[in-house]
Amino acid sequence: MSKQDFIEKKKILLENDRNESFDWEVYNKRSLEEEFANAILQENKEKDLQMFKELSEAPFSAIHFSEIKKFLDRKQSYLLDTLKYLPKGIIHHCHIDALVDAKWIIEKIIKSDSLYLKFIGDSNIDNLNIVDFQFFINGINEEQKNEGWQNFKEIRHQYKKGIEAFDQWLYECFTIVPTNKEDIVYTENEIWKRFSRTFISLRGIFSYVPFTKLYVKEIIERYSKKDLQQIEIRIPYYEPYNDTGIVKFTEMFGELVNTIEESKKELSLINENYFEIKFIISPVRNTPEEEMLKIMAITTELYQKYPRYVVGFDMVGHEHLMTLEAHIDSLLYFKDQQKQLGIDIPFYFHAGETTDSGSPTDNNLFDAVLLNTKRIGHGYSLSRHLTSLGPTIKKKNMCLEISPISNQYLGLVKDLANHPIIIFLKNNIPVSISPDDPSLFGYEGSTYDFYMIFMTYRNFDIWTLKQLCINSIKYGSFTKEYNMEDMLKVWECKWQFWIRNIINNNKDVIMAN
Repeated sequence: MSKQDFIEKKKILLENDRNESFDWEVYNKRSLEEEFANAILQENKEKDLQMFKELSEAPFSAIHFSEIKKFLDRKQSYLLDTLKYLPKGIIHHCHIDALVDAKWIIEKIIKSDSLYLKFIGDSNIDNLNIVDFQFFINGINEEQKNEGWQNFKEIRHQYKKGIEAFDQWLYECFTIVPTNKEDIVYTENEIWKRFSRTFISLRGIFSYVPFTKLYVKEIIERYSKKDLQQIEIRIPYYEPYNDTGIVKFTEMFGELVNTIEESKKELSLINENYFEIKFIISPVRNTPEEEMLKIMAITTELYQKYPRYVVGFDMVGHEHLMTLEAHIDSLLYFKDQQKQLGIDIPFYFHAGETTDSGSPTDNNLFDAVLLNTKRIGHGYSLSRHLTSLGPTIKKKNMCLEISPISNQYLGLVKDLANHPIIIFLKNNIPVSISPDDPSLFGYEGSTYDFYMIFMTYRNFDIWTLKQLCINSIKYGSFTKEYNMEDMLKVWECKWQFWIRNIINNNKDVIMAN
């Protein structure tokens, strides 16, 4: 073989590899404008990769996102700014209490005279650690004082290190963002302990119905501006309360629906600017069977009453807590009841969010597939089962909801270059990109998730982004108000507008080349 033969054969192999990629269809239909825009993005990817050498000698993909975020807050990145306006379609995977910046929560609660806190365990005013919060509109009685409830505002002003230090502690309660590089934790079990602590701190605030409504309104305000057409939110089953006491979950949900509709009307989120919110009812996976059956019945009730808003069912929490198989009797009964009612509530199961292999947690993937989940939350461990589960997942069009930053934060992968997303894409497993719990990781929306994977893989280009965004719509949840075809038409217009903006903002660069 001559050197020229070698070069030509390698070129053919690389072309074949590109044409077999998951985004081959959009790549083969690429426009000249997309090629110009792609060249600009790739050039700026190289600039950012060089820029990050100031931060670390390690490859970009091996730097923890918390360090990357701090660095980007101080620097200017054209690529990141451009990706903010990428029309992302639908977010498949996010949790309702982890969507809005924790600083916004702090801004709201420090103004409240009716918020109280209770120290948990060895936590106290001199040793701030885990606390519970609750609103008491009429103050507290002697019994509640004896239980340990104290006025939040008073504690904040009494803190010896000052208000600024107290508010920093609050931020650490509501996020798992490490204060410095030395605090970064990569072990799965340890980070899940910290992760769970944030939900303990948030639960009493978030369960207060007036705050929940304010929070949901803020979600709509912020996320409708992030070039999204829809977000599908996991909402846990919990015990809401207001100023008169405990409220039924169904009543609280009805109030949320009213808040959503009022907010969308105020913001004129209609026609090509429409923005949809869907909910996936998601009890904690270690819920006792009797309680789980009750939640399933409530899910059915809400699905029938609010078909525009309730689109499915899931179970949340660390997968080590309990497997899907442990709930198999309840899940099969749930499906039988739906058949009798002539309805079908899709499953959107978290599964395979683990580094285990062959454990009951890992086997959740098999449970989810057997139960015909519509999508798979994370599916990280699927790379170990591609030959056995891959064909079924492709045949049934089960999309993996991939959250790269969450996977790094929660200890599944240290270097994103080792993330199995590249294996899934090469094997044409359906994939979408979601942020999971962005506010807990110090950001909002899914822009940073797209940025991280685009920067990590040299061969990711504008058509990779395009197909991932199309996938978000292709595997989305639709109700009679908007179908997939209509959403894709709106998305295509947004895509063309984004491409034109990239070109118009870089005419000098294009002319020079």
